Amino acid sequence: MFERISRGWRITKQSFRLIGKDPEMLAFPLLGSALATAGVVAISAAAGGGAYLLDPALMDKLSQQAGEEPTMSAGMLFYIFAVSFVATASSIYANFAVLNTMRVRLDGGDATFMDSVKAANGRLGDIMKWSLVVTSVGLVLHAIESACQRLGGIGSLIARGLAALMGGAWNVVSFMVVPAMVMDGVGPKEGLERSVGALKKSWGEGLTAHVSLGFVTIMAMLPFFAMVFMAVGAIAMAGETGGSMWYGGGLLCLSVVYILVTTLLLSVARVLFSGALYRFATTGKIGDEYDDDLVSGAFTPQG
Repeated sequence: MFERISRGWRITKQSFRLIGKDPEMLAFPLLGSALATAGVVAISAAAGGGAYLLDPALMDKLSQQAGEEPTMSAGMLFYIFAVSFVATASSIYANFAVLNTMRVRLDGGDATFMDSVKAANGRLGDIMKWSLVVTSVGLVLHAIESACQRLGGIGSLIARGLAALMGGAWNVVSFMVVPAMVMDGVGPKEGLERSVGALKKSWGEGLTAHVSLGFVTIMAMLPFFAMVFMAVGAIAMAGETGGSMWYGGGLLCLSVVYILVTTLLLSVARVLFSGALYRFATTGKIGDEYDDDLVSGAFTPQG
């Protein structure tokens, strides 16, 4: 297992190298976040304005009944679905653009930021369809988990464990859908079939990819927690001069910058990781930016 995790880290480093050659890929998650924020604000404004026009006293009623009625109305469920869909679609849109830049780079070309945006816009219909599937499955899994929490006792623990396994299985199965859509130009349905087919070659190694990425994420977060711990300690021991206070405040600001940059890098690296694994699983090679012998180990059956 340690050797697999080490291999996953080395593949991730190669993804960072690819980001270094095409740093504009870091702008796509930011674009996705901006689209998600704008979409959520627009939906919230439309929903709030519409509710007020229908019933000016609705907001007061909702606040009064919040603690009395555990069940949500159809309107609230629709609002949650709409917001989740916008957030999911924005993320998938950004991932699609990242993978398009990767595909062009691995094929020997050089895609600009606008080239990949145009590529994503050209497949907007497929992106919306897959976003609808992902949002629906996510909300169903969340509903199952919420229902499990109300069971109580040992039954709740067992049910929640099963729900967690279902969610984990879905994450693994859908891991390479967007790469399939980008690399092969297929729709969501065939993309899911191809994602499952790639994982069937080595189910355990597909899971190892998730473990490797999780391990890399944990290691990357350690400096953040160290900076926060030191900052809190410095602030707690601040003297009359205020020197420690400034030191602690500076560390907190640095930790915020670090976590934002690290999260951005890891999110793009994760997308590139999925693209690299899918490309190798389906073609037997990736490109000059990756070591094919290294990646081949992720799809070698273990005895």
